Amino acid sequence: MSSIEIEHSTILPDWLDSFIFDELGANYAPDYVRYEFNHDLTKEEVKSYLGTYFPRSYTESYCIFDNLFSNPKYYSVMQQKSKISILDFGSGTGGEIIGLLTILSKYLPNLEEITVLAIDGNHDALRYSTKIIEQFKLHCSISINYTVGPVSIGDCSDVEILDEIVQNSFDFILSFKAICELISKQRITGNAYQYVANILSPKLTDTGLMTLLDVTVKNDMIGTYYPIHMNQGLRNFLNASELFKTIIPLPCHKFEDSCTHLCFTQRIFKVSHSRRNNDISKVSYRIMGRKEFIISIIPEYENGK
Repeated sequence: MSSIEIEHSTILPDWLDSFIFDELGANYAPDYVRYEFNHDLTKEEVKSYLGTYFPRSYTESYCIFDNLFSNPKYYSVMQQKSKISILDFGSGTGGEIIGLLTILSKYLPNLEEITVLAIDGNHDALRYSTKIIEQFKLHCSISINYTVGPVSIGDCSDVEILDEIVQNSFDFILSFKAICELISKQRITGNAYQYVANILSPKLTDTGLMTLLDVTVKNDMIGTYYPIHMNQGLRNFLNASELFKTIIPLPCHKFEDSCTHLCFTQRIFKVSHSRRNNDISKVSYRIMGRKEFIISIIPEYENGK
């Protein structure tokens, strides 16, 4: 196994820092073992999750999409939209949603409307996310329609029901550190990343992007690291569908048809807030979209390695 480390960092906005810690009572209390599975967290545990992992997810999303909008071709396409839709599968307290909304308001201030559907099985997490969205609206001129879907995934049938319920198409589909939970609790048979990608990818608009992000730890049950399992599943998904293609990481964009290496790209993010300076998260992610669109916005690199 090998990894490439790329560092990104940001500071939690003052209004957001004050709101989650002072108004909502969030606590900074890292505990990876306890928070590996979040559907059954108590209200007090959700507060600790909010104070620890919400800022990390915010930063991951903010930096990922800030980098994405630096692509002039992608930026040009998005500038033409008056409305944007977002689906978050396993949204938790909504850190990645707020990170993306912050970027959209930064780059596309003339957007008329953003529609968000947040799906998660923890009702307390969804209630906190709704409160944060309402606060975000006070700092944003764009109209935001926020809907929650309190859906707990017990097995594949629950995902299939969700597939039947969600009929809309989305410009952004997110799943941040949620699929590893389905794996650790054996909620989905086979490769969970491949399964989720198969279910969610048809819901992308022609210019939509799906971002699957997860932690970079090893799972003894599957016998490998989550992102290696992710790459294996997504390679199978892409080869089988032939309709979608990777945009990030670039080596996967270039070599996904032929690569068989058991590797992954690890990215290190740092977030500073009132309870912690330079808090670190280490993740791996894949961004995919419809093949024709991806090819149109990414130049052809002779050497993608």
